[in-house]
Amino acid sequence: MDCGGALVEIPTRTTDDQKEYFGPVAQADLDFDVSELEALEDDAPFGLRAATTGKVISLKGRSNFTLGQAVSGQAVVPDVDLTAFDAEAHGISRIHAELRVEGSAIMVVDLDSSNGTMVNGLPLEPQEPVHLRDGDVLQLGTLQMQFLIRKQS
Repeated sequence: MDCGGALVEIPTRTTDDQKEYFGPVAQADLDFDVSELEALEDDAPFGLRAATTGKVISLKGRSNFTLGQAVSGQAVVPDVDLTAFDAEAHGISRIHAELRVEGSAIMVVDLDSSNGTMVNGLPLEPQEPVHLRDGDVLQLGTLQMQFLIRKQS
């Protein structure tokens, strides 16, 4: 497989209306068994749940996290390595996207990935931050992950 080659065709957005928030995808639309869902770690403010397994990656202690796949011999390594989720087969770049905490908002940014990033089925423009909400479905290449935010009590 050639690194950097597009594996899937991702349509591009053409209107400003498409940049608006369209709401989260229902859990029933995702590909995991709801009875086996993991939860965020107690001290993690947010995280990602893999749609294929229900496994949760709790994210804490930083204001930004790069998402991608670690490749042996490469100097650049993502903060969140998605190799365990079959990243290569899903078309995930080495440094695919970034989650950023900006005040009370959490944003996702596609980092010029080869196979694109989508939120709730809408493709992101590279380098343009998009606000994430609890339950949103983040798709890197073809890997779907549900975005989770700890509920404030």
